[in-house]
Amino acid sequence: VATVVSTATATPPTSPSGCSICSYDAYNCKDFATQVEAQACHDHCFNLVGYDVHRLDGENDGLACEHLP
Repeated sequence: VATVVSTATATPPTSPSGCSICSYDAYNCKDFATQVEAQACHDHCFNLVGYDVHRLDGENDGLACEHLP
């Protein structure tokens, strides 16, 4: 009987382009060209730290930088 041992390790999630900092408030909506880019950063950091560290969602409705195209 053979025993299989898994050696897989968890890899950290890849940061979206233009969003490499989640440890402090480093970005504003003006740092992103589109709402989709801002949303990707918001969601990525929210998943890592558990809150909207960059305050991109001023209305707390889950949508970051709603005024961007």
